[in-house]
Amino acid sequence: MKSLLTIQSLLLTIIGFSQSFRADLTNVTKEVFSGDSVTQIIKLTNQSASSISLDISIPSASKITFTKANGADWTLEENQDVITDNVKITRQNSRGIFNAALENSFDSSSPVDTEWAFGKTKDLNKEDYSSWVEAVNYEPSTMLNRDMSLHLISEDQYYDVFWTSWTCCGNGGGFSYDRTRAVYWLEVNEATIDIPLDGSVQIIVKLSALNLTAGTYLDSLTITEAADDADSISIDVSFTVDDAAGIFSYADSIVFGTQFIDASHSQTIKIKNVGSLDLLITEILINNDAYTISPNSSGIDPGQSQLFEVTFSPTSAMDYSAEISFLSNDPTNSSISIPVTGLGVEPPIINVSPVSLQSSLNTGDNEDQSFIIKNTGNSTLYYDTELYERSSSGPLTFELLKNDPDEVETGFDVKNVYTGFTNNEIFIKMENYIPFEDGEEEIIKETVIAIDADQNTETGLDVERVFDWGLGVEYVIYFDSESFILAKYNQTTDEFDEIGLVDYQFDPELGQTTFTLERRHLTEKFNFSILISEGYVDQIPDTGAGNIEFSFNPSWLTLDKLDGSVETGGEQQINVSIDAENLFEGKYEAVLTLNNNDPITNEVLVEVSLDVIGFAKFVGPEILDFGETFVNIKDSLYLVVQNPGTATLTLDQFSSESEELSFSSNSLTIKPFESNFITVYLKAANIGDFSSNFTFTTNDAQVLSASIPVTASMVAPPIAELSTNTIISSVYKGNSTTEQISILNSGGSSLQYEISRPLRYALSLDQEYYSVDFENSYLIGDLDAITVSMWIYLAKRIDCDNGNNWRLLLSKSLSFATGSGFDIILEDNASFSWSLGTENGILRHGSDYELPVGEWTFVSFTYDGSIAKVFANGVEVSGESDNPSAGGKILSNFSQIALSAGAASCQENAGFFPGLIAELRLWDIARTSNELVDDMNKRLVGDEKGLIGYWLFEEGEGDISADLTGNGYTANLYQETVWTENSPYNWFSITPTAGTIEFSNESLVSFNLDASGLQIGDYNTEIVVNTNDPYNQEIPVKINFSVDEPLGLPYTDQLQIVAYPNPFAEEMTIEYELKNESSVNISIFDESGRHVSTLVSEFQTAGQHRVTWHNSQAIGSLSHGMYHVLIQMGDGKTQSKRIVYSTQ
Repeated sequence: MKSLLTIQSLLLTIIGFSQSFRADLTNVTKEVFSGDSVTQIIKLTNQSASSISLDISIPSASKITFTKANGADWTLEENQDVITDNVKITRQNSRGIFNAALENSFDSSSPVDTEWAFGKTKDLNKEDYSSWVEAVNYEPSTMLNRDMSLHLISEDQYYDVFWTSWTCCGNGGGFSYDRTRAVYWLEVNEATIDIPLDGSVQIIVKLSALNLTAGTYLDSLTITEAADDADSISIDVSFTVDDAAGIFSYADSIVFGTQFIDASHSQTIKIKNVGSLDLLITEILINNDAYTISPNSSGIDPGQSQLFEVTFSPTSAMDYSAEISFLSNDPTNSSISIPVTGLGVEPPIINVSPVSLQSSLNTGDNEDQSFIIKNTGNSTLYYDTELYERSSSGPLTFELLKNDPDEVETGFDVKNVYTGFTNNEIFIKMENYIPFEDGEEEIIKETVIAIDADQNTETGLDVERVFDWGLGVEYVIYFDSESFILAKYNQTTDEFDEIGLVDYQFDPELGQTTFTLERRHLTEKFNFSILISEGYVDQIPDTGAGNIEFSFNPSWLTLDKLDGSVETGGEQQINVSIDAENLFEGKYEAVLTLNNNDPITNEVLVEVSLDVIGFAKFVGPEILDFGETFVNIKDSLYLVVQNPGTATLTLDQFSSESEELSFSSNSLTIKPFESNFITVYLKAANIGDFSSNFTFTTNDAQVLSASIPVTASMVAPPIAELSTNTIISSVYKGNSTTEQISILNSGGSSLQYEISRPLRYALSLDQEYYSVDFENSYLIGDLDAITVSMWIYLAKRIDCDNGNNWRLLLSKSLSFATGSGFDIILEDNASFSWSLGTENGILRHGSDYELPVGEWTFVSFTYDGSIAKVFANGVEVSGESDNPSAGGKILSNFSQIALSAGAASCQENAGFFPGLIAELRLWDIARTSNELVDDMNKRLVGDEKGLIGYWLFEEGEGDISADLTGNGYTANLYQETVWTENSPYNWFSITPTAGTIEFSNESLVSFNLDASGLQIGDYNTEIVVNTNDPYNQEIPVKINFSVDEPLGLPYTDQLQIVAYPNPFAEEMTIEYELKNESSVNISIFDESGRHVSTLVSEFQTAGQHRVTWHNSQAIGSLSHGMYHVLIQMGDGKTQSKRIVYSTQ
């Protein structure tokens, strides 16, 4: 090979010189074509008085080891690999690496201004490089103990990187590697040499222009004596590369080895253009017809490669040798030759018999069958097997994988987990212990299934530290908004990426949920676990109990030999065991694939089918007892039947000897290991004991027909009668009163009742960082006006010594920088400030009103475009504004509205709002005092004019509260924000709330109406008396409660007035208790103050007293409406109670 080169050296003279040794060159200067290489010999002579050792190095290519420890502060330069001023490689405590010189965190393009590839720099092409994320394919662990090449794009520098550690999954972000500058055009054959006394040694310097573009490359060699106080010399190297095409083959030879005749076998040759001009391969010659190559000519761009396919097609059993010659425009290598060898031999020939096996077994039975593998060829036959179950033409069958214990008393508790599959889909079915209750489909949406796709805990997300499941999770199934999602773990981002949807079917009556996903995501076998959480948790398996194992291999089919060899002319028997133990009735199919080295038939399929004959088993109750049942009322019981057999159980021909018994269906089917039910109805007309039987047939061979007795005790139903369906009462503010209603049972059996009342809730934000934000509220734009109203309950005052304790109640991120948003703040003295960002500046409005402790207060904040105001219970309590010139529109800053605990500047109790918040209202108008008072005690509809957000906070559970305006500003609760039953509307209690009343008896129910925490106004609600009266199962009772301003009369705490029935039509009983003896006057007045009647005017002793007032005792006629009972004591103190006279 001829090179164009000039060697400028002064040979045989002492040019490179030190005291202990000398080199015959001080510099090396060479010139070659691109793609070529050249060597230079340098002679080193020992000038010392003894033997010496020399180290030879390329300083620019020295190795650097970098380590970032787990948890180290990435912002410090000591924790960054500073390669250049433009490239500083580091990592946060999780996720991938990034360039701290140009970015502050990792993303998919990190580290910016770099590109990466696996392998040594000298062996790579430009097209091999990509971003770091793409190079590692989102799995950084694949880098460990492997070479990578790093290219600094702006500097056009290359480095060889060898990764030695990587901390996965958010556990600190540590990593380490060795980095070496890739000076791949300059090499020295020795790194250390020994020179004897008076001796000399030659070293060889190689300069390669492979992959180099035209230009001059500069570097140096350093030769240093290994002893202390060592001498050293430096030899400069200048390497000039001229443009040319350069051909390079990655293979020195091609060896096909032993190959079968009459078959074709291929290998590839990779040819690279290591020059700087286009490489033209004009012709490719092969001197043996058994070999062909494609393509037979090519043009290759500089730095690029081309694969050529060489095909060996032997026709006889003999050796085949050849030489492949590539002819090109490389000026120094116009022809390169590559030897190729191969040996043709006669192949094995496989014959399998039979290629299908059929079996028919009863559940629990087994049998052995076999097939024969023969080799009729002239070479050894090698085989291995793959065994897969496949779908059958029959119904989908499920395999029971896990039985989970009966753990909770709620309706939701998983009993069994099954799997089944077809060619395209996998099914995971969960079966509950009992049928689902109403609303439990929402609980299903809390299901998370964690899947270890490769049964390897070292890959995927490690969940063992959380649930002790022993899984490395590659996939999860979870519910997101509208559907179940299948997501794959991304090791680089430590997050799960959505890759598909998962169908699910919910059967509440059978208590079953089935998930369906594409089989292509999971192959062969996998492990999985299930977590279901919504108030209560069901974890399958339990903590520490391992995981559920699943395999696509058929459990009913095993082979005694999975791989082997058969010599020429030989045969081998494969024994097949078919076992129907625990199999349900149905058809099972599997396919056995014999992979082998017969070139003509390299895959043979043996099909195996099994017909399982199962048995149905009937397990049902010995008797159906309806217990006490009402005559002429249709009652029902479930006949629950279990089938612990392996075939579908069928019940038919239901009939009864009594016409008073009927059935929801005439037949019932129950799948194996499942249960089902049919409804039995009883409607009897006669009081007394009922007894009858019903019969049906089954396909249980042991119970072909069954008869079940039915018993009941028939009684007349109870009849519930209430003394009134409306309670009307009133008290002065701060007082309480008791009203009563009577429940009478006029029927023929015991009346059972239970009183239900509407639960009212509020939010407790009294823990640090508890908060609520309102979805999509960033869409609320600029506002001309605003009103914010809410019920607020301050449980206690918290004062800071520094007097600067504030609580952020409601905020739309007030920004002083942009003059937008708004904040409502509770100050240290329990007063308010109301700050708004307007188009003319920040308007801050204060109030001297102090929020009372232990009371619900209706607070409102309004702004009409110029003036801000604060109201308490509809009364203005405004202070002054600190920037009167501010005003105009409230500017939006596209932040979410948030209700939060806020922050406090004093450390003790920091961030706590010690109280509750209920019923938040947001308007885009400024409401007046009268408007606030009119509806502060009313529940709004949600479509009122100007109302743009309305949240009751009454859900009582979960982590959202609905926006009743329909605008979609759903409230999201964070940090387990607490629901509490203390609300502005919980002002009454009931005693007793349940009981049993025997026939012809009655019971009094007392309602304690407490206005101690209420504002003046009307309060209305409704309770329901639930009974077992079949004709009056739900009886509503309205409660109308008025809280009045005291009349100025002195109030006594000596008595409580009970008046019933209230309302009354003819007669009312008034009860009261005197704590001390006193003169007493009891009079009745109407709403105008007219005296209607005097009931008592006498001196009475301490204790219980009762007086009855009949409407006939009235002075003048009584009209329908409101009246007052006024009790005056001897000391001048009074007490009153509002009553209602109604003739309806």
